[in-house]
Amino acid sequence: MANKLVGEKQHMRALLVDRIMLQHEWRVVNRTDKTFTDLHKAMFSDLLSLSVSRYSEVRIQAQRVLSQGFLFFTYSYKLLLPDILKNLKEDPDIPHHQFKGALYVILGTQKRCLATKRNWDVISEVWPAIVQAQHSEKPSVQKLIEDLGDKIDKNFETTAISIKIPDKCVEAAGQLLSNGSQPTPKAQAATCDEIDMGLKEEEKRNQHYLEVYHKLCDTLTELVENGNLMWKFSQLAMELMLMLIRHDTPLPSRSVRMYVQNMVDETLMVRKLSTVAVSALLKQQKRSHKMIEMNPYEVSHTAPPTDSNVVLPGVRPDNKWLCYDSADVPDTKEKWESTVFVEKTHWGYYSWPKSMKIYAPSQDQPKLSRNREELSEGEKAIYDCFSDQTFIDKLIGFLSLEEEKGKDKFSTKNYTLLKGLFRNFDVAFLHLLRPHLERLVADTKHDTHESSQRCAAEMVAGLIRGSKHWDFERASSMWQWLLPVVKTAVGNMAVESVSAWGTCFATISESRDPRKLYPIMELVMDSPLSGEGGSFNDASRLYVLQGALAQQEWRVPQLLHRLLDYIQPHLMHPYKNVRDRLGSVLTSIFLFDYPLPHGTAPDSPQRAKFIEEILPKLIMLRDMKEQDQASGKTNHVIDKKKVPDETDAALLVEENGGAGAMETESGAEVTRPENGDSERKTAIKLCKSVMKWLQGNVNRTNYTLPPELFKLLPIIAPLESVMNDDDLKRECSVTMACMAQSYVDSTNVPTALQTIKEVAGLSSWHARASILSYIQVMVFGNLFIFQDPKYKEEIRELVLHLLCDDQLEVREVAAVTLGGFLHCGYLTMNKDLLSHFEKLSSTKLKKRKRTSVEPPSIESLLKRHAGVLGMSACVQAYPYDVPEFMPQVLMDLSDHLDDPQPIQMTVKKTLSDFRRTHYDNWQDHKQKFTDDQLVVLTDLLVSPNYYA
Repeated sequence: MANKLVGEKQHMRALLVDRIMLQHEWRVVNRTDKTFTDLHKAMFSDLLSLSVSRYSEVRIQAQRVLSQGFLFFTYSYKLLLPDILKNLKEDPDIPHHQFKGALYVILGTQKRCLATKRNWDVISEVWPAIVQAQHSEKPSVQKLIEDLGDKIDKNFETTAISIKIPDKCVEAAGQLLSNGSQPTPKAQAATCDEIDMGLKEEEKRNQHYLEVYHKLCDTLTELVENGNLMWKFSQLAMELMLMLIRHDTPLPSRSVRMYVQNMVDETLMVRKLSTVAVSALLKQQKRSHKMIEMNPYEVSHTAPPTDSNVVLPGVRPDNKWLCYDSADVPDTKEKWESTVFVEKTHWGYYSWPKSMKIYAPSQDQPKLSRNREELSEGEKAIYDCFSDQTFIDKLIGFLSLEEEKGKDKFSTKNYTLLKGLFRNFDVAFLHLLRPHLERLVADTKHDTHESSQRCAAEMVAGLIRGSKHWDFERASSMWQWLLPVVKTAVGNMAVESVSAWGTCFATISESRDPRKLYPIMELVMDSPLSGEGGSFNDASRLYVLQGALAQQEWRVPQLLHRLLDYIQPHLMHPYKNVRDRLGSVLTSIFLFDYPLPHGTAPDSPQRAKFIEEILPKLIMLRDMKEQDQASGKTNHVIDKKKVPDETDAALLVEENGGAGAMETESGAEVTRPENGDSERKTAIKLCKSVMKWLQGNVNRTNYTLPPELFKLLPIIAPLESVMNDDDLKRECSVTMACMAQSYVDSTNVPTALQTIKEVAGLSSWHARASILSYIQVMVFGNLFIFQDPKYKEEIRELVLHLLCDDQLEVREVAAVTLGGFLHCGYLTMNKDLLSHFEKLSSTKLKKRKRTSVEPPSIESLLKRHAGVLGMSACVQAYPYDVPEFMPQVLMDLSDHLDDPQPIQMTVKKTLSDFRRTHYDNWQDHKQKFTDDQLVVLTDLLVSPNYYA
C-alpha cells in the first residue's frame, strides 16, 4: 500500500497511524525493570544446561530462549562465557552433545554471535577456543565450524583499541552543563581531579586493549606454528588473524613472519591467505609522503577566472600543461625535477581543487634505500624472507602455477603484493626478481605459456606502479632494463595471455601522469601494426595500446592524433580481427569529441573531419547493383529468370584470393574484374572497420548520436542486401540496430529525417525496407523527441509513400511500420487516412480475358495493394479491440478476396490474424457488428462443413 512514485516508506496516513500504535504498544510491553537479579542468574544457568542437553529438541528451544535473553540483558553473556568455553575443550568427560550445544550457543541466531562481540576480552577468549575445537570429525560439527567462520567473516566489525576523548568534547560538555538551558541537568560539571582521573582510566583501558590485542595475535600465531592444528582449523586461525590487521596498530612481527613464510606453503588456500595478508601488511607499513600545495595558474602562467562558479570543461590554457607532449618529456634529471606531476586524471578537466596538493620533490620525501637496521620489526620480517634467493624462487614458482586451465586471470592480489614490495623497499629485491621476469616473458611453451605470461604481467604492473616515488636515476635505470623485456613480452603474446597484458597496461596507466610514463607510452605507440607475428599480434598490440591510452582519457590528445594518422591507412586491413580491433580503437580515439555546455572545443581528434575524409572512399558502395535489379526483376508479381550479378559473384572470392574465373550458383562462369572489384573490396573492408567503430561508439559513449554519423546511413543501408557476404550483412544489421536505438538530440532530428528520406529514395529496395525498420526503432526509442506535429507529418508521408513502393517486401514492411505507429498512438487514425486507403484500394484493375496471358497493370495493382495493406495495418493496429471503423474496414477487405496476388494473400492473412487475436473475447467483440456484417464475417472466418 505504499506509493512507490513518492519514495520509500511513503505510506497512507491510516497505515502510518497503525504502525505508530504497534510501535508504542511494543515499547509499553518491553518497558520493564531490567535489573539482573539472582533469579535471572539461576534462569540463565538452567537455560545453558538445557542448551547443551542430550536431546536435540530441548537444545534448540533452550538456545533460542537463551539468545533472546542475551539480547534483553546486555552483557549477560559474560556471566556464562566461561562455562560455554569449558564445553569446547578436548576432555573425555565432556560428551559430544555438550560440545555441539556450546558451538550453537556461540553461533547464535541471525547476526548475533558471541564470536563477533565488540569486546577484546571476549574475542581473545572465544577465537582461540574455536580454533582448538577440532576433536570432533563428525560432518555436522565440521559444517557448524564452517558456518561459525563464515558468520565471523561477514559480521565482525573492527573494534577500536585506542579510544581518546578530544578536549573539544570535554569543553562542549562543560558548556552544555553551565549554559542554563532547560531542562536543567541534575549532574554537576566534572572537576579537574575527576577529569584527570578519567584520563588515567582512559589510558589504562587503551593499554589493556593493546595488550589483549597482542596476546590474541600471539596466541593464534602460536597455534598455527606449533603444527598441532588440523589443516582446516589452521586456515581458520589464519583467516581470523587476517581480520586483526589494522591501519592504526602494527601487527606483531611474529605474526608477520608467519604470514610471509606461509606464502610458499604447499597448500593453495594457505598461500592465497598469506598473499592477501602480506599485501595488507605492506599497505599498513607504507610510509606517508610529504604533500605541498601548488597553484595551477602559476604553472600555466594564466590568470584565474573572475567567477569561480563558472565551469569550463575541456582543454584550456590553464590545464593544457597537464597534457602529454612527445617533444617535451622529462627525459633528463633537470626536466624530471622541474616537472609538476599530477597523478589524478580528473583534476583540471572541469575545474581545479580548492586546495590542490601534489607530492613534494624527491629530496623532501622519505629515504628510499634503507638498511636493515633502519627498518621496523615487521618490515625486517618481510625483508629477511624476500632477501633469500630460495624463497624468491619458490614464490615465483607458485605465482606462475596454473590453477585452473583456461580460467586464470590477471590477479589483483598478486599485483598488489608486488607493488607494495617495490613501493616500500625500493630496488632491494629487484636483482632477485629480474631473472625470473626475463625468463617468464620469454616462455613460449604450450603448457606453461599462459601462466608464465600472466605472472610476468602482474610483475611488470607491480614494478611500474610501485616505482611511483622513485627518483630519476632509479626510474631511468628501471626503464632501460624493462623496456626490452616488455617489448619481448608484447611480441610473445598468445590468445590465452593477451587479456592479462591488456589488464597490465591499463593498470599501469590508471591514475598516473602520462608524462612520468613516457617510456611505456612511446613503446606502445611504436608501430603497433608492423606485421610482426601476424594479424593476431597486430590486434594484440592495438589492444594493449588502447588499454593504456583509454585510462589517460583527455590528457593524451597528441597521442590520439598520432594514432589516428597511423591507423587510418590500415582501416582496409585484410584480416577481420585487426579490422574489429581498429574499429574499437577508433571508438577510444573519438570518445571525447562531444559538445560541452560552456566548454571549449575538444583538442582530441574530431569525428566530423574523419568522416569527411573516408566518405569519398565509401561512396562507391552506395551505388552497388543488386542481384535482383541486375536481372531486370522489379516486382515479385512478374516472374523472370534470375541472372547472377558480377558484383555479388565477385564477393564469393576470399578477401585474400587472387584474380581469375569463378562459378556462380546457376553455373554461369563470371570473370572477376581486376581493378573495379579490387577497389570495391577495399571499400567494403573499410566499411566493415567503420561499422565496428559505429557499434562501439553507440555502446560506449554517453551522449546522443552525433549528426555527422547520419552521413554513413545511406552507405550502410544498401549493403544489407549483399547476399554472398554474411559477415557484411551481419555487421550492417547490427550497426543499423545500434544507431536506431541511440538517443537523438532534438536539434539533430531534421538531419535524421532528411537522411532517412535520402535512403528511402535509393534504388536498392533492401535499403528502403531496412530504413523502415530503422524508423520504427528510432521513433519508439525517442518517442518524446518526435512528438512535434511537423515530425509526425513527415514520418507519416514517408511511410505512406513507401506503402506504394514497387517492391512487395517494402510495401509489407511499410504496412507493419504503419500498424505499429497506430497501435502505440504515435499516428492517429482519422477519416482522412481511411479515405486515402479506400481510394487506393478502389483502383480499378484492367480485366483480362480467359485466354490472355498478359498480367494486370503494375501501376494499378500497386495502388490497389497499397490500399489493402493500409486497411490491413488499421486492423492489426488494434489486436484486442474493435473500434467503430473496424467492421466496415473488414467488409471492405472482404471485397478483395478475389483480387490477384499478392492482394488476395494479404486479405487472407489479415482476416486470419483478426480471428486469432479476437477469439478469446469474441462474445463481446461481435456486438460491434451488424447482423449482415456478422453473416459475411462468419462466411469468411469459419471454414465450410465438409458434410454440409
